[in-house]
Amino acid sequence: MAEDDPSWKFHNPDIDQWVSQIKEERDSIAVKEQQLKDWEARLAAESREISVVTQAVSRTQAEFDKRVLQFTDQQKDNVRKQIKVIADMSPDGAAAMMNEMPDDEVAQLLYTLKADISGAILDAMSKQGGAPAKRAAALTERIKDILPSPATNNLTANVSR
Repeated sequence: MAEDDPSWKFHNPDIDQWVSQIKEERDSIAVKEQQLKDWEARLAAESREISVVTQAVSRTQAEFDKRVLQFTDQQKDNVRKQIKVIADMSPDGAAAMMNEMPDDEVAQLLYTLKADISGAILDAMSKQGGAPAKRAAALTERIKDILPSPATNNLTANVSR
């Protein structure tokens, strides 16, 4: 006799509308969740790419810093004194002394000396032949890799033989 009961046959259109709305909201949430997952994957990929680029920039900067000599404030006074001493030496004597010094230091000094003095010293090194001549060529290349500071330009202003 439950079939005769009108409550079983009752149909409420509001409930159908609510169920439909809930299904639409669930589908919308699923779409938004997928969009968030896609964005998360994209951000992770871009983050990895940024990390790779940052590491490459760091490596490039480190290589640049190794390759390029820069004068520090502490070196400026020392370089001024050394320049005065070297400028008063014969090219052969300066070349012999510089053969015992590290390349970076010699390159800085040759860079800072007037061109005629550094040229004479490099000429004296070249005339020694063999390893000193090769070193003179390498030092000439190394001089190109020196970045002057504004104060470095003043180092050579009054240096003469």
